[in-house]
Amino acid sequence: RLDTENWGLTFELIEASNCGITVSCTQSGGQQIGQLEVTGYTIYDSDGDQLNDGEVTAYDAEILMDGTSQFTINWTDVYGSLPSGNYRLYLWVNDNFDESQRHPLMDNFRDWYVFDLAFTIP
Repeated sequence: RLDTENWGLTFELIEASNCGITVSCTQSGGQQIGQLEVTGYTIYDSDGDQLNDGEVTAYDAEILMDGTSQFTINWTDVYGSLPSGNYRLYLWVNDNFDESQRHPLMDNFRDWYVFDLAFTIP
């Protein structure tokens, strides 16, 4: 895609259980303008079906710039306890910035992206 911005993000699974997941996020370099933040998530099963009828579950986790941050999502209020199996977690990440931070010669193609992470519940 021509409108892709590399925000320098790498997500890694730390731990997954039937009630939630812990994720590590490393940010280095990148083309973002402001502060990156996880603002929502969805979960898909191994058949590619979304578990929450197309709804994005709101979530708030600030990403440490030029470093590694860790966050835990407890999904029991939305999804209940998930059975053993393979899943994909989709994270909605926003680039939050004041318009004055954008250089006049800079093109801002995207204010948000969706990143995915495969995980297994034993």
